[in-house]
Amino acid sequence: MRLTLRLMARAALILCAPSVPPALADVGPCGVAFSKVDYDQLGADDGRLELVELRAAPTSTGKTLGECGVARLVPWDGDACAREAASRSIELGDVVIPASGRVVLTRAGAAAAADATAATKSGSWLENGPDLLVLEGTDGPLLALAYGEPRACAPAAVVVAAGVDAEATSGPEHWLVECDDGWRRLVRDDAEVGHATACPPVVASAGGGGASGGHAGAPSTGGAATCGARITKVDVTQPGGDRAEAVELEVSGEPPPAAHLRDCGVERVAWVNANTEREGCGPRAGTYLERVVGGLTIPVSRRLVIGNREGADLPLSEPSASDVVQPGPDYVTLVGADGSLLDAVMYASTSGAIASCDLAASRAPADPDARSNRVLVRCDGEPERWLAAPEAAIAWRAAVACPLAGWPDDSEPTPPVERAAASTTAPSPSASAATTPRRREGLVTEDPTAAGCSTSSGGGVPAVSVAIVAAWFTRRRLRARDRRAPGRSRRAP
Repeated sequence: MRLTLRLMARAALILCAPSVPPALADVGPCGVAFSKVDYDQLGADDGRLELVELRAAPTSTGKTLGECGVARLVPWDGDACAREAASRSIELGDVVIPASGRVVLTRAGAAAAADATAATKSGSWLENGPDLLVLEGTDGPLLALAYGEPRACAPAAVVVAAGVDAEATSGPEHWLVECDDGWRRLVRDDAEVGHATACPPVVASAGGGGASGGHAGAPSTGGAATCGARITKVDVTQPGGDRAEAVELEVSGEPPPAAHLRDCGVERVAWVNANTEREGCGPRAGTYLERVVGGLTIPVSRRLVIGNREGADLPLSEPSASDVVQPGPDYVTLVGADGSLLDAVMYASTSGAIASCDLAASRAPADPDARSNRVLVRCDGEPERWLAAPEAAIAWRAAVACPLAGWPDDSEPTPPVERAAASTTAPSPSASAATTPRRREGLVTEDPTAAGCSTSSGGGVPAVSVAIVAAWFTRRRLRARDRRAPGRSRRAP
């Protein structure tokens, strides 16, 4: 297994890629194509539901896939750009295309009924990427489906990009589905396995919204945006300092009566690891924590708190877990149901380093190591700014009156010796037991030069790449084998 701003094998990889993979493609006389994939993602995802669905033209019903030119499905490791073990492959030559035109493939013993299965019976069959699924004919690869973190590996002439099924600690199962406008991450409905999926329409954003401090918006039944939301407060865990962590969302406009956040276009809050301790954006930047918030009812105050603090509308993790939000330079984002980026805030590190994965995000300072807990607050005005406010000087679920000169600095950094000792604390037995070989939780590698194509911190990203970068950030994931263990938010030294 392996690691949403549709914020970047796109901060470091997209700038190296020769072209953007196609969204849809089919092969052979029967028009065989990939139509669904549910891979074993980190978090609450149920690995027993792993499957691949193929579709074929209606006129192909009753034919075998062999007659359609397709011999087998072969999983590939996107990191190594090599075939997985033979036990993960599925021979397809004799598989008959059913009346639905949909062929369902799983590993042996999986939860879903299948037309054919791989021999492997235990562990993950489709790990969380970056990986590929390759349809082969008698003469070699025909078509590949890439899922998870993008990679330059191209084992077939045509490679379709399916995107990322984001990690989640709770909530419904998701999968990646082929829609008319490309691949999307949708809530899984078991009744649709082996049948066509009716993809919901894309929700448009309100005018003036975006990642740079605007309000995300959703249309009313008449098509006009009536409400939006933005991030107004961020409290980040700091090593050796406070362990508070939360984010406050503010709803604007005219939400419908008894509205939920998704009625204003907001489905998820996602924290993005920029994978760097310096200026710039690391090659493994991507989401490391998500919470589904779309079902939360908008209160009279029009402000909601997501965090591990008393009175929050939704916790960030299980009550026993703490320290789940890592220090900067990183991002916190609002994401729509269709994966669109609605708002993004970059918060710096205590060393002053900033992240540049999303060039449109509003910029906040670091949540400092201080005698009193500090909260990053959005201060309206021209220009808009973010300040680190003493928690005693502000109120959650309320607007903040920011002083022109900011608040006095009471920073008291943790001595280096104490910080080093804290970072080398031995993991708990439960954390060790949760670690398994290959692409499971571990520590994040934070060296921005770890990949062959890295992002420059001085010159920024060329203008032609900005749209691609923004489209990517909600998809990128940390590779699980390089991820931190659950509950550990510190970067590797």
